[in-house]
Amino acid sequence: MIHLIVYFNGARSRWSGRAHPEEMLLEETMPWRWLARMRGQQVVRSFIAGRVGWAICTPDGQVLEQSDPTPEG
Repeated sequence: MIHLIVYFNGARSRWSGRAHPEEMLLEETMPWRWLARMRGQQVVRSFIAGRVGWAICTPDGQVLEQSDPTPEG
């Protein structure tokens, strides 16, 4: 199983270089990586505000893919 995390790229996430638990907006479990990627892109596009990104992780927390947060403005 693959974990999808959509997060706000605030100060804590920028400092650590990964999604901080307090800045997570959505966390879902998906059976396939391609499905998690599509869902992450869909959710990020639904936000009007910038600085929202997504990451795909293994169950033990290893990041497989991470998108750059959307630009502001």
